[in-house]
Amino acid sequence: MEKIGKKWNLPRVLLLISTLISAIILLLLSFNYSALLMLLISIVAVGLGLKRECYLPTGSRVKKSQFYFNIENKESLELAIKKGFKGGSPKVNLIESGAGKIEILVSRDNKYAQIELFRYVPYHYEKERETIIVAEEDIPSLCNYFKEVSGKKICQ
Repeated sequence: MEKIGKKWNLPRVLLLISTLISAIILLLLSFNYSALLMLLISIVAVGLGLKRECYLPTGSRVKKSQFYFNIENKESLELAIKKGFKGGSPKVNLIESGAGKIEILVSRDNKYAQIELFRYVPYHYEKERETIIVAEEDIPSLCNYFKEVSGKKICQ
């Protein structure tokens, strides 16, 4: 079962509908620049997306983070994954751009996290292995681990 999906971003949909209705009324009553401005705002709202990624069982939004590493560090990273990112897990040096890429998705309520490893092949990154689902009790360790090695907060 797919646990990550897209849901309608209700505030953005309501904003779009109200702006479109207002713009149409203004255009019908009198053609002016405020109607054109409202139409422009509506177009921008659609461009920003009306759906958002979320963890389907709870409806919590998902934060996606990605990091790069040297492929030589892959064994250290896989060992850290096996240990659940707990104390004693080897630290991986993350870099600006590298032959290895890790994508981490964490729900805002910290009930779900997944990891995907990629390897660079000419012109794109190819998925290295199946998606790794992190146990709920290991999510705080995952967050602390990546905050320590990257300096970035990946969890809420």
